[in-house]
Amino acid sequence: MLHQISKHKSKCASEAFAEKATWNVVEGNKPNYSLSTMCPLTAYGPSIHRLEDIVQNANFFGYADVHNVEEIHPRVCESAKAGSHRFLTTGDKYTYAQLWPPGEVA
Repeated sequence: MLHQISKHKSKCASEAFAEKATWNVVEGNKPNYSLSTMCPLTAYGPSIHRLEDIVQNANFFGYADVHNVEEIHPRVCESAKAGSHRFLTTGDKYTYAQLWPPGEVA
């Protein structure tokens, strides 16, 4: 029997499976390079898209400022010590209601 999974959970699962598959390929093939992954939670900052259909009080469990995510990418790529590691960027918990007061849309 197939179970319906929300789009959010499907996205999270696909990202986790893609990362795991990537690590498995590197482990199985032993290439002459190392792998590092960066796993930001939800990144906030200037957006190229207008935010619409915001669900008030929807809880998520973490976020990262988009500027911090942007800053870590070149640092990881340039550091030999970063090879074979994964990096999580995180801030704190939030709800949409904390970010956008009722009646306001970003």
